[in-house]
Amino acid sequence: MICKIISKYIIFLLAVIVLFSCVSVATKLYKTGEKFEAKGNHTLASDQYEKALKNDPDHVKSKLGLTRVSPEVLKFKTREFNKLYNSNDFYAAYYKIEDIEQYKKRMNLLGLEFSNILYSYNTKFSEVKNFVLEDSYNKGIGFFDEGLYDKSISSLKLAVKINPSYKDASDFLSKANKRRSLKTAEEYYKKGLSAFESSEYKKAYLTFQKCNSLIKKIGVNDYKDLRQIMAIALKKGIVKLSVFKFKNSTNRRYSNTHNKVSSYIESAVSKCGAPFIKIIDRQNIDKIISEQKLNLSGLIDDETSTKAGKLSGVDYLITGELTNERVSVTHPYGVTNQAYMTDGTYVDGNGTRRYNSKKVSYRVYKGSSKAVVEVQYKITSLKTGETVVSKAIEKQKEDKILYATVDNNVDFNNLLINDPQGKAIPKTFFGKILDELSSSGDDYVKSKYNFKGRRKLKKKEELFEKISKDISNTIGNEICKKFNN
Repeated sequence: MICKIISKYIIFLLAVIVLFSCVSVATKLYKTGEKFEAKGNHTLASDQYEKALKNDPDHVKSKLGLTRVSPEVLKFKTREFNKLYNSNDFYAAYYKIEDIEQYKKRMNLLGLEFSNILYSYNTKFSEVKNFVLEDSYNKGIGFFDEGLYDKSISSLKLAVKINPSYKDASDFLSKANKRRSLKTAEEYYKKGLSAFESSEYKKAYLTFQKCNSLIKKIGVNDYKDLRQIMAIALKKGIVKLSVFKFKNSTNRRYSNTHNKVSSYIESAVSKCGAPFIKIIDRQNIDKIISEQKLNLSGLIDDETSTKAGKLSGVDYLITGELTNERVSVTHPYGVTNQAYMTDGTYVDGNGTRRYNSKKVSYRVYKGSSKAVVEVQYKITSLKTGETVVSKAIEKQKEDKILYATVDNNVDFNNLLINDPQGKAIPKTFFGKILDELSSSGDDYVKSKYNFKGRRKLKKKEELFEKISKDISNTIGNEICKKFNN
């Protein structure tokens, strides 16, 4: 009950704090605006009053301030428009109209109207808009005919913005967008062809992909021989890889981590979606190696690797070894701590009811385990015998537990850190004595220790399994990055 009452008061206080903070910010903004207004800078004053009203829509002084300065702001903006109009700079004048109309719209949303101020400018506004509309349309058509599609799109967008139904502006804008996409697609196609002819098949394929993406967006199904040449570039750009079983070079004879890592690497590479990588079934390679009695333990010499490459069709071989695998464990051990529990009540000489207490104990257990795995791997070209990558990777995982226990006759929910002996029992607003101790959550032992927490460390096999996957994913990502770029 008490908790609910306290929660309500906290929520109320937070609401009051938020309200006063909003009022405080709005007042500061208003005062800044007032200073600008006193200096005759109505534009900056308007900006501050507007921000204040966004912060607090009921800020009366800011609303009054905006009522004073907004007409002056509009007059200033219309004077600027007049200068541009009189100098025949109709495009700049058009953008000033946009500025005026946007300001007017914002003020209208705040309940301010300015029809009298702008009424005399309606004819000029229409004249400027019509000029810009026709001129931007004509420029857009001219740029279209010249094949300058970026400029054409920019001009036609402005015309359509002013009047979407003006002549065939919308149709020409659509055509200009399509022509620009086709032009860009053709540029990609030519770059792709150039790369293809230079035997840069990956670069060619990726460039053809950009071309293909563009023509799909504009609804073109077939573009020249793009599909066929993309397929050829992909086929020629594919790199064939095989992952051999890693060796166990540690003194842990029964470890299976090396086999898991090599197996998970294949899975990681397959999942990265690299179009240029093809994993060759290791079993087939093993069969060839066995039949030909090739030496693939340790470093692969040039002659052996070249022979293996010719026989299997594999371009690169991923080999490796488990060089370190260790685990350290600190088994949970208990430390006894003292705590307190209430043990009845008594009434002192002043008639105040107070608590008696008794000492009890609880035990805190903590333990940890840490597993470390180090793997060395290398990527060897089976065509040249060259080692193109040689790297060591070390990763680790930790597990920790922390929990507490009590004897069967002790309720851990009521264990107290501080001795409540002699503590007065508080009363509610209605004068009734509370049945339970009024203490903050931090006073209880359960706020520090979990009495129902996990009490067993994770098995070392579970930690090694997670590390194996982490290492495999790291190696897999590095392989994808190397052979897919």
